[in-house]
Amino acid sequence: MSVLAPPGSKYLPIYLNDHLMGSTTGLELVRRIAHEYPGTDLGVFADGLAAEIAEDRDTLLEIMDRLGASRDQVKVALGWVTEKVGRLKLNGELRDRSPLSPLVELEGLSIGIEGKHLMWVVLAEVDAVAEAIGRDRLAKLVARAVDQRERVEVHRRAAARTALTGLENATKKESPSVPTSTPSPSAIARRMIAAQSSWTAAYRSPSS
Repeated sequence: MSVLAPPGSKYLPIYLNDHLMGSTTGLELVRRIAHEYPGTDLGVFADGLAAEIAEDRDTLLEIMDRLGASRDQVKVALGWVTEKVGRLKLNGELRDRSPLSPLVELEGLSIGIEGKHLMWVVLAEVDAVAEAIGRDRLAKLVARAVDQRERVEVHRRAAARTALTGLENATKKESPSVPTSTPSPSAIARRMIAAQSSWTAAYRSPSS
């Protein structure tokens, strides 16, 4: 049964279609993650999450029908294309798959889920909309989105540790050691004299 959107809410269909576009992008992204990491913890997780996100997208479509909001096929197509364009990001590697890729993908997925969470919260705040959808239903959708993002965060942090380990090691090697105690004035003076002698010698030596 279709329920017309509340009077004066001409922006509601636009808002819902914007989120439908984001939902399309998120669904394509999580499916790609599942496809690219088969048999791994991340791949198994993404495969299960893809089913949940597909259900959430179907729920959004049903809600749009209930509120009388027609689908904008252009935005749906744009959401699909957006995910495909995101694949062109090299993340530091030309041929091999970059270890940074899963981190970037999971962060994009996390941001998308948060957007969905905020949408459910907003719809629950509009009385006429919440009554048409059902407040209990919206509360469950809000909790579901929070749970999804928390589970993504576990894998995002694991991906960060894997991807950024080399960067952290390089930083440690290049960083000067920090003294454990403050040098005495006489030690500072000796260092300054030695440095000055080195600078003078370098200045007087002929250039190569």
